[in-house]
Amino acid sequence: MSARTHKISDWKKEQAVKLRNEDNLTYKEISDAMGISKQYVALLLKENVKTPNFKRWADDSTPYPVLTKWMNDNQMSKQQLALKLGYSPNSNSQYIIYRRIKSGRMTKDEIDKLLEITGLPYDVLFRRET
Repeated sequence: MSARTHKISDWKKEQAVKLRNEDNLTYKEISDAMGISKQYVALLLKENVKTPNFKRWADDSTPYPVLTKWMNDNQMSKQQLALKLGYSPNSNSQYIIYRRIKSGRMTKDEIDKLLEITGLPYDVLFRRET
């Protein structure tokens, strides 16, 4: 295995571990987000994953409690939300949108789509306190 291939595998392993441990994604959600097979996800995660306190829907990592509540009420995972925002199921864009929501750095188009999807006004959806 070349040094370059080894680095790519290390990067993929780090990303898969992060998606599993921090975002509590399933192997299927990780494979879709990274564009790799579930079997490869299992190989990347072998011995490097803590057992998650798995929550299928949104967790408290978003700074927008109303968005989190809406996602939980509508049983919408972060991956499903990314798909509704128009991202491909086989792209890393889903991982990017998770990070954008978490950091509060979404594009105007993403914000407009979120408002359309949820049916909530801006000042309600993006309120930082409940």
